[in-house]
Amino acid sequence: MQTGGKMKKFKSSRSTGFFVRGIFILVAWAILAGGCGLGDGGGGTATSSTTTTTAGGSAAEAIITDQPAPAAVMAAGALGSITFTVDSDRTASVSYPADGQASRVDVTDGSGLTWRLDIPGDALAAPVTITMSALKDLASASMPGVINGGVLLEPDGLQFLTPATLTVTPPAGRHVGVILIGRHDGTGIEFAPSTAGQDNVSAQISHFSTGSSTSTDDAAIDALRKRALADYESAKAAATELLKQSNVSVPPPPDIKLNCWGTSAYKDPEAILVEYEQSVFSPERDIASRLLGTGRSLALLGEDAKSVEAVKMAADVHARIVKKTRLLVKTYAPQPEKFTAVLRAALTAERQNQLLGGPEDSSTMTALANWAGKALDFYIDELRVKHDYTVVPALYYIARIAALLGASGSDTALDRIVNALTFTAYFDTAAVFKGANTLQYHLNGNVTIDRMVNAWQGTANGKYVDFTSSKGDVTMALPNLFPVTAKIENMDACVNNTVDVFISAIGADSEMYISAKGSAPASPGEIKTLAFGMLFEKYDQPTSTYKFHMPLTNLDTEAAREIFANSYGGKADFQYDLKLWHSPK
Repeated sequence: MQTGGKMKKFKSSRSTGFFVRGIFILVAWAILAGGCGLGDGGGGTATSSTTTTTAGGSAAEAIITDQPAPAAVMAAGALGSITFTVDSDRTASVSYPADGQASRVDVTDGSGLTWRLDIPGDALAAPVTITMSALKDLASASMPGVINGGVLLEPDGLQFLTPATLTVTPPAGRHVGVILIGRHDGTGIEFAPSTAGQDNVSAQISHFSTGSSTSTDDAAIDALRKRALADYESAKAAATELLKQSNVSVPPPPDIKLNCWGTSAYKDPEAILVEYEQSVFSPERDIASRLLGTGRSLALLGEDAKSVEAVKMAADVHARIVKKTRLLVKTYAPQPEKFTAVLRAALTAERQNQLLGGPEDSSTMTALANWAGKALDFYIDELRVKHDYTVVPALYYIARIAALLGASGSDTALDRIVNALTFTAYFDTAAVFKGANTLQYHLNGNVTIDRMVNAWQGTANGKYVDFTSSKGDVTMALPNLFPVTAKIENMDACVNNTVDVFISAIGADSEMYISAKGSAPASPGEIKTLAFGMLFEKYDQPTSTYKFHMPLTNLDTEAAREIFANSYGGKADFQYDLKLWHSPK
């Protein structure tokens, strides 16, 4: 639409960050969706301090303390609230693989606005299904103009290591404008950072919630400008007061262990991590978010000078967060249980610092990379030395984090994990055929099982080590080797404490018997035939192997062992002793 207030793209010597908090509303032409509210947290006692300099040049000391930082004092956002209903007929989902591949999801709401979420390949460390749902019946008693549409992004509270980009494009002939942000229920609407293109508007987001859109007129634009100026002055006053403080306090990080990661036994620490990041970033993020939101909105509303001032002040405020996270890295590396919480906060702080044009500090990223390598070393040693199989689900996750950070040795991490996940399957078979001439057999062997990309298996030879007949008139050609493939699946040291071991063969396809009358082959071999009858319930038809579902013993070199014995009507006895031994290379 054409307006009397000239709309401009945001221009500044600094780029902006991705502070987000809840429902995004694009006023005068479209609305977006974003993250969660902020809060306080932490615990522990003061342990260390450091002095750094803000982007504006002022020095302050950062300390670790159990005293929570005071909340930011600012006037509440002046834009009110909206109501909405989720349009269940307009939804789309994407499965984010967390393997370095970027993902995207699109949906068009009932007003014709097309919403697209682009998720970078390094945005999340674990796979997740992301859903975008259009909103309908949007209304507001306090917002200028008419709200046209919006979306809800789920799962609510999802946090990105690298921000995703949410873009809304209107139908031809309609225009886009500033973005507003609020809580998940549509209350607390305020300005949020947004970038206007020629035919769309976008925002970088690090959390999920909802969003919507409006259309408006020149009078509404003037009203938005006045409200943006009021919000900016409130945020500016809070920032000025905060930057006068000489000390920057940060709470100690919680302990996060990754044993059983990704299983139903794992207590997902997401809520703890969210709360901790909020406590680290408080009160600075609230203030910087308000400054960035109003600053970029003022630029789009023609107030360029104030928008530049707002972004510069937001950078100075955010520099305090950077001090906090750099102190955490310095203090707690290389403690593995502190790594997850500090990594999340530090990565968010450093990336936002770069976006805001703050001074770079490569030593922090190097320290995080080294810490990731040490954390991987720790969990690999837990497996190799302590035989703690509960760390197995987490190994590839930690290795991926180390690789993303460029940790030293991350290029060989897969080989190290494979070596640590090496097992040996030992098998021993005893069989007796009873009768006038009783025959006794003894077979054994072992197979080294390596963890490969598509399979966890190995192949070696079993052998007949002994054969006797009660009359002594029959012998066997020994050792009569036969190939055996052993495979491991479903190793579960966290929920059921079981492991499935597949064995391809028990006994040779043929056996050669020797007597005074000469040589006589038996094909199929007697042991192979007997094993099939005695272990028929273990035979897995789809794989043509024997599947042994065995109890798993954690923290023991002998990971699993079971003896399977059976008899056939007093005519034959059979025993198969299978042992899974942890034998890391």
